Amino acid sequence: MKIEAVIFDLDGLMIDSERLTRNTFLEVCDEMNIVGGNEYYNQLIGGGDDIFDAVAAKYPQFDCVWPIANIRRNAEMEKRWKVKNSLNRPGLIELLTYLKNIKMSMAVASSSPIDYVLKNIRNFDPYFEFDTVTAGDQVKKAKPDPEVFLKTAQKLNIDPRYCLVIEDSKLGTIAAKRAGMHCITILDLVQMDNEFKNAIDFQLDSLLDVIDFLKQNHE
Repeated sequence: MKIEAVIFDLDGLMIDSERLTRNTFLEVCDEMNIVGGNEYYNQLIGGGDDIFDAVAAKYPQFDCVWPIANIRRNAEMEKRWKVKNSLNRPGLIELLTYLKNIKMSMAVASSSPIDYVLKNIRNFDPYFEFDTVTAGDQVKKAKPDPEVFLKTAQKLNIDPRYCLVIEDSKLGTIAAKRAGMHCITILDLVQMDNEFKNAIDFQLDSLLDVIDFLKQNHE
């Protein structure tokens, strides 16, 4: 397999922010006695503002939850950002170090805003220089549309066929496949369904496992 670049999703893949956001949201749902929060939240994972708006329109009962949940979640994120690597998913630093040592191009393609993405990247210790970063507020269409991945490949000047995406969500995995890229999926919170299962190229347990995958599959 020819691989010239590895493209990372951020939330739920590089950092454990997805679980923090969900848990905070569900806590507020419980306090307000609003049921169905888990089913609702699972439809949002990996998507951008357009996905959020579409799902929220179907479930207006959760509109009152977000203002409180976001305040709590943001306060907790601020605490975590004060400690280097406190949000890292297992194996992240080891994988980034390996990619740096073999001189592999590295990029981030996230549905989150650019300021948020950069703030999390700067929390990695040691600091890693990514070849490019593409964020949700820099594209017109969110995952599962492939725009964020195709734009990243364009900025890298690398054919999408030679890009390996690492994702944790259904929407991100589908977007990578629509972009014509190879994709490793490392499950975090999203439950598997047939559409998700059919979109997966390779499924691994952790970022650490990607190192052995590359050693065995990268030409």
